[in-house]
Amino acid sequence: MKFSVSTGDVTKAKSDLMMVLVNKEFAKDQNFKTLDKKLGTLLTQLLKRENFEGKWGQSKVVISHKKIPALYAGVFGLGDKDKIEYECLRKAGGRISKIASQLKTKKITLGLKFGNLALKDPAKIAQALGEGLILATYEFLRYKKKSKNSFYLEEVSLIIDDSKKISFLKKGFEKAVALGAGIFLARDLINTTANHMTPMELSRSARGLKGVKTRILGSAEIKRLKMGSYLGVAQGSKNPPAFIEMHYKPSGKSKTHVALVGKGITFDSGGLSLKPPKQMETMKDDMSGAAAVIGLMSVISRLAPKVEVWGYVAAAENMPDASAIRPGDIITSMKGKTIEVLNTDAEGRLTLIDAMTYAQKRKPTYMIDCATLTGACLVALGDRISGIMGNDEKLIESLISCGKDAGEKMWQLPLAEDYKDELKSPIADYKNVGSGYGGTITAGLFLQEFVEPKVKWAHIDIAGPSWSDKSRDYESIGGTGVLVRTYAEFLERLSK
Repeated sequence: MKFSVSTGDVTKAKSDLMMVLVNKEFAKDQNFKTLDKKLGTLLTQLLKRENFEGKWGQSKVVISHKKIPALYAGVFGLGDKDKIEYECLRKAGGRISKIASQLKTKKITLGLKFGNLALKDPAKIAQALGEGLILATYEFLRYKKKSKNSFYLEEVSLIIDDSKKISFLKKGFEKAVALGAGIFLARDLINTTANHMTPMELSRSARGLKGVKTRILGSAEIKRLKMGSYLGVAQGSKNPPAFIEMHYKPSGKSKTHVALVGKGITFDSGGLSLKPPKQMETMKDDMSGAAAVIGLMSVISRLAPKVEVWGYVAAAENMPDASAIRPGDIITSMKGKTIEVLNTDAEGRLTLIDAMTYAQKRKPTYMIDCATLTGACLVALGDRISGIMGNDEKLIESLISCGKDAGEKMWQLPLAEDYKDELKSPIADYKNVGSGYGGTITAGLFLQEFVEPKVKWAHIDIAGPSWSDKSRDYESIGGTGVLVRTYAEFLERLSK
């Protein structure tokens, strides 16, 4: 998608669709007044009849009848000026993109007066708007032909009232285009069925990324590293595991080193602790954490953060083969700690701890793991909010703040010391599940046992937001690519 930014009279722009973005005081908006005048007050009449108040999401589109160069003209409400956040603009972009698609328009012009917003960062304004416009065009077409009715937005022109902001807005759109590509890749990886997205296939998607050095370890090397916990999960599948290590190094010197660890279970049957059939239907998404890390790393050279970033994925498939790990088995992690496996469907944490142990050998400043780890998190927070916990409050607060700007909400859960007893085993150092209550917290506590004291660590459970059962604003049904935007925002802030 191409973006351009300029100043001038929005009603004179040549495009298929022209829309004015307004807040609740739209009657005072100069763009709106100019457009309404050229349409012979048609908009005012229609908006009054339909009780248009400029609330977020309210919109109206009419045929221009050649009174302006654009075929269609309209207005989109953003709501109260002081309540308009970046996510409001992102969702607005998604809605407008879908309006454009319905009208079969390839080129649109948007008019925006900065006085309509309380937001002050023009780059972030453009980034959020651009992300929504781009992401709403996503369609997964690997297994079917493109519909003859599909029509995608190709060009967006933003006309503003302050020429000093143009360069910042262009940078914001450039970042939106880059992140859009990363999120599209993440969504494709998640949506690809497990018979095609095997651990080895997932590892291939991490090869050849621009500005990133990638190393893939096979079963023999994983065994040599004594990743017994990871191998314990992988041994039940005919598809061998693949450990993925990605490295981005900025052009200048950096004292900050970020390790991103993503859960990469390409299909989770539950193992011998078999899931009910209905729960297995979407288990191709159990590598959404890996998709977020690979999606980010695929565009990290375009984002060019000034910090060193390592990405890790312990890719495996959790299957109930004759050689699968059994409930009651004892396995030994890379750290040397023994684990009593009481539930083979609590496998993600077993792969993560060995990946985290490996990652910490490089002594990262920050380590963040993300995983579709517990159904308990989905029950607690629903499908729009991720759970977050960790050992460093400033890191957690920063990630929550980044998530807010990125439109990826998080809620902090406690790592309650009282719950550690849930992980005690009479025959091993730990057991892999608790009693069943507070499952997200006990999973976090289990991971914490494998975090070195000096490492600032956060765990993000994306069990809910990783998948969408319905189309929303800029999301389509299927994998969402959640956390790519949050990670990008986090790295940008660290770069300042």
